[in-house]
Amino acid sequence: MLPTFSRLITIPDQSGVSVQATVEQEDEYDGYRLIPVQTDEGAAFSFDPAAYERDTFENEPVVRVGSPALLRNLRVVTLTVAPVRFNPVQGKIRVARRLRVQVSFSGQNPENSRRPDDRPIPPPLIGSIGSSWSTMEGTEEAATWPRHMAGHLRG
Repeated sequence: MLPTFSRLITIPDQSGVSVQATVEQEDEYDGYRLIPVQTDEGAAFSFDPAAYERDTFENEPVVRVGSPALLRNLRVVTLTVAPVRFNPVQGKIRVARRLRVQVSFSGQNPENSRRPDDRPIPPPLIGSIGSSWSTMEGTEEAATWPRHMAGHLRG
């Protein structure tokens, strides 16, 4: 599994949420052969030969939005950022070092809407839990991931 990181953001009550991400800066690293995901700790690695025959980078979105959830009286979603892509045939890793993420609120989504009896959340926690963010601190950590893992991944 390639590195990801997640952030909670607050969203309007009963609003739908969509996300669009643009990679603004990306680095590419050659000469990697990643080992397969290990299903359980201590279990043998599960090798799927078909997965290693793909001559393409994964087409999954760089940023995914989760389902709405309630955190006290805040309605939140999880944004999961996956800045690392892998092409197994070419042995290349691409790392998005700078992303522009646009979150839009539109339409209706009543899933996990707030209830009138929800207790308020203490003000000091609001900024640390459900704030909007303009920079993603985890991007730098993910960008250095290939250098940290180089000894374990080279084949």
